[in-house]
Amino acid sequence: NMLSTIQNTIDLFRQKEKANLDFIFSRKDYSEYECSGDPITIKQILLDIFNSIEAQGSGIPTKVTINLRKERQSEHVNNIDIRIQTDRKISFIEHEGTYGQLASRLIARKKGRYSQEQGENFSVLTVSMPFASPAAVQILPGQTEPGDSQEKERVRKDMKDARILLVEDNLINQKITLLTLKPLVGFIDTASNGLEAIEKLGKENYDLILMDIVMPVMDGIMAAEKIREMEDGTGIHIPIIAITANAMIGDREKCLSAGIDDYISKPFQPSALVEKISQLL
Repeated sequence: NMLSTIQNTIDLFRQKEKANLDFIFSRKDYSEYECSGDPITIKQILLDIFNSIEAQGSGIPTKVTINLRKERQSEHVNNIDIRIQTDRKISFIEHEGTYGQLASRLIARKKGRYSQEQGENFSVLTVSMPFASPAAVQILPGQTEPGDSQEKERVRKDMKDARILLVEDNLINQKITLLTLKPLVGFIDTASNGLEAIEKLGKENYDLILMDIVMPVMDGIMAAEKIREMEDGTGIHIPIIAITANAMIGDREKCLSAGIDDYISKPFQPSALVEKISQLL
């Protein structure tokens, strides 16, 4: 439900310390916006835009008004516009800068588009993306509603059927782990830092993530926290195993508090990693 996804994202952003955005969004203004899509990607887009707005506010509270519009494109596809307006002049997404770059890439991957308007005392961003209507998603006999089984009840998988994302910046360590796991798992993908991992989660489905902790751009702790933020309210929980050279007291607790499910220290025996993976699938 698009309304629930937007409201959950607003609630999540409000949990930030010293959040300076004042949201105006009423679910009562709309009929139910049911659609078939990826709620985690929608959250990623919105959170990146909200962070962009806040970063340009210089600590001054900013009023953010969100409206929706749905347009039927075909029998099975609806176009949904998310209109975000602020009471100050800002650039939501910079073509050559830092603001909104993740949102821009994810919108493009979802075959969407965006437009920006600016006035003396306001700015407007309109994000438009196509979504399949619920009626277009076929439910086979014995299946539940789309997403119920995969989002609320993780089905135990054999490792040979698993899709794993390895997040590791060291190419040698990456190669060693790949050599260990490739004969055992159905598919293994790689990312070189936490930000790249989050971007890949926006377009691929994974059953488990192996996360190095010390990485450039975005470390494993921050990446895990952001992944859990994206999952909040969706019923999805992708297991994360931290792989780190740190073995100091408190490191395990730091990982677990970030939402990481398990922890293994380098150097490790391949059999130990395989056992941890099989326990979480």
